[in-house]
Amino acid sequence: MNISNQTLTALLLVTLLLVGAAVALTFAGGSEPPSVPEVETRSVQISVLPKVTRIGDQKIDPNGPLLVEIDKGTDAPSATLECGATGQTPSGESAAYKSEHRAYKGRLGIASLPFGSCGLRLAGTEQAFSPVYPGDRLKCRAEGVRTVCTGGIATEKAGIVSVHSEIGGQLFVDGQDSGPLPVEKLKMNVGNRGLIVRLADGQEMQWTLNVNPGEQLVVEFPDPGTSQKPQPQPNVPGEPPAVPPPEGAVTPTDGTTPTEGATPAEGTPPSVPAAPAEPPAGATIAPADPTVP
Repeated sequence: MNISNQTLTALLLVTLLLVGAAVALTFAGGSEPPSVPEVETRSVQISVLPKVTRIGDQKIDPNGPLLVEIDKGTDAPSATLECGATGQTPSGESAAYKSEHRAYKGRLGIASLPFGSCGLRLAGTEQAFSPVYPGDRLKCRAEGVRTVCTGGIATEKAGIVSVHSEIGGQLFVDGQDSGPLPVEKLKMNVGNRGLIVRLADGQEMQWTLNVNPGEQLVVEFPDPGTSQKPQPQPNVPGEPPAVPPPEGAVTPTDGTTPTEGATPAEGTPPSVPAAPAEPPAGATIAPADPTVP
């Protein structure tokens, strides 16, 4: 059977129309084009130097064994003592000393603490509670990846901290949201606390604050837009601005100017006198007097 070219062309057009209709029906039936993954946004950290005002503290004399009671709702068969670090690093990676202690009926005791700042991390958590002191009687539990304890010096003699900022922001203490600034008279456990002030534009100001037992502190974060600019030093009224001496000049201590009475600094080789000038051509040079010593 012979098929003409016109017939073949018509069949091809019908096939294309059917394929196009099938694609249109697929999208109309609820299928969606592949989604574009969202781009992760990261905060920008700003280097600032806050003003910290400290008012009083309490002297402590910790001694005795460290006793720990594990909360009944926490399944932790042991706890690890980590010393020589802040105790805030995951799994005690920077700890110089680590010692695991098995619990018996939810209790354990540590006779002595070796040295430095120590933290206690329950099995199954990543962030230790710190600092712990000799003689502490702690009740600890797991909250996510964190070990949280009460009853020791760190909590019973917590500091009272107020945090201010010139341009506002949200305060985070050790990763926990503590509310919008200013924050007044917030209790903070003794030890190193990580402060973060998150601004509305996503920028962050960070500072590690050391809180002593029973201390009151006021932390004032500056405006990052002005704190990063050098401020001109004002001149003393009635005096002209100071002019630095020229490069290489020796500054004396007797009140004279750098060009008056300046002496070489210690260790400077003495100056060499210039050589005498050559006599003009044809000049007669008198012989030296042999009687002159």
